[in-house]
Amino acid sequence: MLIRRLAHSLRQVAELQPQPAVSTVDTDMEAEVVSSVETEELVRAWEEEQRRAAQRLAELRAAREAELEAQRREQERLAKEQVRARACVHQRAT
Repeated sequence: MLIRRLAHSLRQVAELQPQPAVSTVDTDMEAEVVSSVETEELVRAWEEEQRRAAQRLAELRAAREAELEAQRREQERLAKEQVRARACVHQRAT
């Protein structure tokens, strides 16, 4: 008999393999204790939180990069406009 998973309290058997029931009176027992159901739920919740945080960070990074690119384009536009304005002033002076 193999007890595959025990709940955190060790009083509730979550799964038995290969038989659906067991008698433990005067029985030697071997058990493979794995993470509790509660721990697995906490890990899943933490992993989901990490995934959402990473997604939000990627969104913020993309928005910041777009903002910086827009600022760079605006600076280029203003620089070109300034060059044209100087050229016009220079043409009028001559």
